[in-house]
Amino acid sequence: MSSLPLSGSLPVVLALAALAAAPPSVSAAEPAEPDWQAGCDKADAGSACAQAFSEGLAAVRVGRLGGDAGRWGFVDPDGRMVIEPRYLAVASFRLGLAAAQSEDGWGYIDRTGQWIIEPRLRRATSFNAQGTAVVEDGEGRLQLIGRDGKFTRALPRGAMLAGEGFGVGDVAGLRVPSTPLVWQERSYRRLRLPVGVGAVEAVGSGWALVRPERTGSTWGYARYDGTWEVAPGELDSDRAPIRDGEVIALHGPDGWRFAGLDGEALDDAVYAELRHPLPGLWLAQSAKGAWRVLDVQRRPGPELGRSLELIGEGNWRVASTESGAWLLGPWGQVRVLSEAPLQAKSVDRRVWLFATDAQGGQALRQVVDLRDGRRLLDAATAQALARRDVQVLESAADAAPTGDTPAVLALVAGQTPDAAPSVLNAEGALAPVGGAASLKPAGDAGWAQGVSEDGLTGLVDGHGAWRVEPVYTSVGAFIDGLALARLPADEGEGEAGRTVALTVGGERIDVPTRIFEQAERLTGGYILYAERTEGDKRYGIWDVRAGRAVLEPSLTGIESFRDGYALAREADAWGVLDTAGHWRIAPGTMGDSRPRHLGGALFLAPVAGDGEQPRYRLYSAVAGNALEETLSREPEATGPGRWLLRLSAGGVVVVDGERHILLRESRIPRRVRTLGDWLVLDFEDRYGAIDGQGEWRIPPTLPGPLNFVAPLNLASVFGDGRHILVDLNGAPQLPDRPGAQPIPGMARLAWSRGPDGGTQLLAPDGTSVATFEQPQVLDPGSAGDGWVAYREGARAGFMDADGKRVTGPHFDRLGVWREGRAYAQRRDVSGSLLGYIDAQGHYAIRPRFDWAQPFFEARAWVIEGGGLALIDRDGNVVLRSLAECGQRVLLGAADEPRWPTERLACQTNPSSSAKTNP
Repeated sequence: MSSLPLSGSLPVVLALAALAAAPPSVSAAEPAEPDWQAGCDKADAGSACAQAFSEGLAAVRVGRLGGDAGRWGFVDPDGRMVIEPRYLAVASFRLGLAAAQSEDGWGYIDRTGQWIIEPRLRRATSFNAQGTAVVEDGEGRLQLIGRDGKFTRALPRGAMLAGEGFGVGDVAGLRVPSTPLVWQERSYRRLRLPVGVGAVEAVGSGWALVRPERTGSTWGYARYDGTWEVAPGELDSDRAPIRDGEVIALHGPDGWRFAGLDGEALDDAVYAELRHPLPGLWLAQSAKGAWRVLDVQRRPGPELGRSLELIGEGNWRVASTESGAWLLGPWGQVRVLSEAPLQAKSVDRRVWLFATDAQGGQALRQVVDLRDGRRLLDAATAQALARRDVQVLESAADAAPTGDTPAVLALVAGQTPDAAPSVLNAEGALAPVGGAASLKPAGDAGWAQGVSEDGLTGLVDGHGAWRVEPVYTSVGAFIDGLALARLPADEGEGEAGRTVALTVGGERIDVPTRIFEQAERLTGGYILYAERTEGDKRYGIWDVRAGRAVLEPSLTGIESFRDGYALAREADAWGVLDTAGHWRIAPGTMGDSRPRHLGGALFLAPVAGDGEQPRYRLYSAVAGNALEETLSREPEATGPGRWLLRLSAGGVVVVDGERHILLRESRIPRRVRTLGDWLVLDFEDRYGAIDGQGEWRIPPTLPGPLNFVAPLNLASVFGDGRHILVDLNGAPQLPDRPGAQPIPGMARLAWSRGPDGGTQLLAPDGTSVATFEQPQVLDPGSAGDGWVAYREGARAGFMDADGKRVTGPHFDRLGVWREGRAYAQRRDVSGSLLGYIDAQGHYAIRPRFDWAQPFFEARAWVIEGGGLALIDRDGNVVLRSLAECGQRVLLGAADEPRWPTERLACQTNPSSSAKTNP
């Protein structure tokens, strides 16, 4: 229970305030606790073995120590056990009934302990004045139930209780999963989803795998048009189902089974694990750990082994195990690649398979194209490669840029040190390169660099022919179709030789020696070069094909061109240049920090702030300016040339490389992910409240739970970085008083105007009743019966609804004011012990308690001397709960046994009952 001084956040204070208005209740199963009784007497956390009085009865937990969680029963104000302890958990009585849990589930009992509604529910809450309660049925769905035990209305699928059922105003708060947004970037199509979908796990051809809540085992399939193909509840799987056409794999306690769309099993087979890499192809693991192929009819194919690895992406896959390697295709196609284990290397759409010998050497065995399942190497080529070193190029090309020869895929050493090297091309042919001493990668040209016997370099195509004769002393890597090269001295001017740029077709383009020697890098057909002046570098841009400087050396920094733009720095200011050397975003426009090129024409720069959350601004090199709205986070790439922007003002947009808005959403996603070419935005749950008939009193649109406080019947809602005060119809109240909190038991609100502002006690219309200079002066969590606690410095007291102090600020802690009493602590008088004060601020019950609870129906639970006790308003002990003879027992005021009703054999000295004697 809350007490001053405050130490929690405002939502916590309001939750405690709600507890102060009604006795605490329990509506979730208590797990088995071998040492459960240790929680009965915890002075720092309060007792876990007693509940406050309600309708003349209070729940108390007793039983044998160890083994389970004890059992709950109910005592009357005199401490007599009137409902025997036989329940795993209970809630307080309301309108003559109490929720209780047995081994079979939750139900409802009357004041005699008889089951009025048999225990068959997963959760139960108290009844409202209309005679209905919110429960969770055996399948986990929320229902309204009548006092006759019949369900009167099913609540929306996926809805969860946000609180303890019906409370102030006879409304019940619910939390409802927000429907995800599913958008296809390729077609700009937004998927329609049925009402009640809380999570999307997969998207296929014409269907989406969904469930009502974020977690759980209830699944369904929704069509693209928002109708149900398979409604939730027909498929039960504790892992996401796997679908192939009309066949679904479902997971249960025993493993995976195959079923139809109706959820009915197709056969009796059970598998430890299943994979579905391609249409019509399943990989199943037995209980013994061996993997086997299943075809489209689920007929068993070859056994693969135990340590399965699937390699590559495309229309085919390579499966590698300790027993060999297989090529797997759609509709159950299986081809043996090797009956011995192989090492695999995936380069884009191809998989290279190597055998490893005892000395760790590798021999190329096969190359597989995963687009069509074609094996590139015939038997003769594979044999020729068996004992030769192979260097795989990181190229996915099929042909050279000229289009007339296959691309070079790998460089192959000669069979002997004196033999010519070869190239392996995209057609799987091995072609020797005559006259070459060695080969090197050539960048993105689809060719190889060949070095002749006399050390000169040329270019070799996929047939092993010299496409460019070896006449150069050096050739750089091809970048964007160009490479820098130098001719020998006798082929050009001066001792250094002529300097040129080579095209992929072998054309020479002269490059001045000065530019060549000052070149830092090639990018997009331009040379970025640097001149040194007095120890500093100044960068310029040379257009290779135009043979001129686009920009003379004047820049202090420049990055590579991408998509036609480059970040460049002039003095200390960053801007954006195009390939013509024009400033598309002027230096200094994006601030002092270095921006980042996202792609396309988009550039991101941080916004300067003083200790605020980081913010960013997005600039366009096309528009030359920034997006009006700032961003709360860095953009997230969602696909090629696509970014999701989180706007500081709320909501998100998806833009392309020219900042065109492709998608706009006002909600703030909690998670962004992709499923194939579908973008999925998941959102935080929304909150609302229903009335006694299950109708939405407040639609589920609010960002936080509703904790209504009487007598104003207002709730403070926190979420999405904001605070909203609403009434029982969800209408916003006092928007010009952000953060105002309703005070329990008082027609007033507390409003603290931030860390540097003061505090005001407000009337319902927002006018000030009393003003205080310091923030957080009032504590709604300690309010009740028309009084609220206030703080002055480190001490607290009570004031009334007019802002008049009814007790001085004498106390270090104050509890809730109820029934003319409040527990209180004065460290200078009694240390950490608590007592109870009266309306004059005097101790009506002297400080002697380690923990205390507010009074409910003239009774309060306390912990005194390390033991749990029930006292009356004068501080007299009515009942004690303590551990004796291996049990948790109850003793009356005179140490007479109250439960068990007969004295235990080991209780030889009743006066010593305050001591633990297990």
